[in-house]
Amino acid sequence: MVVKRGFYVAIAATGLLSSASTVVAQGLIGGNGLCADPASLGPNAPVGGYAPVDNPSSNDVVTEAAQAAATQFFDNDESECYQEVIDICGADAESFAESVKVTAACTQVVAGTNVKVAFSATIPCSEENQAKLSSKDRLTQEFEAEVFVPLPSSNEAIDVTSVKETSGKCVKATTAPTPAAPVPTAPGPAPASSGNLGGVALMTVTAGIFTALF
Repeated sequence: MVVKRGFYVAIAATGLLSSASTVVAQGLIGGNGLCADPASLGPNAPVGGYAPVDNPSSNDVVTEAAQAAATQFFDNDESECYQEVIDICGADAESFAESVKVTAACTQVVAGTNVKVAFSATIPCSEENQAKLSSKDRLTQEFEAEVFVPLPSSNEAIDVTSVKETSGKCVKATTAPTPAAPVPTAPGPAPASSGNLGGVALMTVTAGIFTALF
């Protein structure tokens, strides 16, 4: 009977290790691509960190952050990507910001709100003027930004920490450098596979169980 008991305990330990390995391998992060969902991180979730926003397009703070980021990008666009569109369509920063559509956001409450936001923005342009453009691709762009929105009572200005165009349509043209020839390197030791490590851990736990039982 002792042998049977040891056998069943070993089987149970194997199942527990297998489940734990599955959880680690899957990396239950969740979230929306801008931040992890704290609920999926369990006890490892940082206290007071970023959390996804439900219905971000209807969140006033998030929209305000996205519009500030769009305005800053429009005013400081060094790629001159929009120059043709601006000239032909008569676009301005205000109309560009008002066209913002938020697609995802995360917030962190501090003395104000830190916002990570993904959004698209479109330059309004009549059909007549669109026909004059060399390409309509640049009318709408996608962005990601990090913004600090202060409390209304502070009378501070919104601070756009960073904003970048992510749709790949407004990258400034540069001459690509000639790639250097690869330098051969001696092969290093093969990394230990996770499967072997799991097997070692299983053997260690199982051996400990049998030692305790016998």
